[in-house]
Amino acid sequence: MALIQDSPGRRNGGYERLFGHAELGLLASKVQGAVISAGTELERLIRRQAACIDDLDAFLAQDQMPEGVFLADKKQLKKSQIPIPPQRSRIFLSFVAVRIQVDAMSLN
Repeated sequence: MALIQDSPGRRNGGYERLFGHAELGLLASKVQGAVISAGTELERLIRRQAACIDDLDAFLAQDQMPEGVFLADKKQLKKSQIPIPPQRSRIFLSFVAVRIQVDAMSLN
């Protein structure tokens, strides 16, 4: 788990200049570092649990999508021949395809 106390932070950095206070700047830097570490940790957990797509273009070209949740990461987006807006390619969970079999009787 990412903890603020484990983050080294930066002295004489942008946060110190922003706040004009060394200790407050260091604390803000440590918080930012912990947030980034937590996000990286979350990415790893999701990647371990999700069914990862090896070839995004081939996956999208299927006539029938398989059931489940599938993950295409940033590498797959960059390799893809399908035009994807640049702002979308920065998102880790950049593409998730979901197909769930629903029994019509269970909806009543």
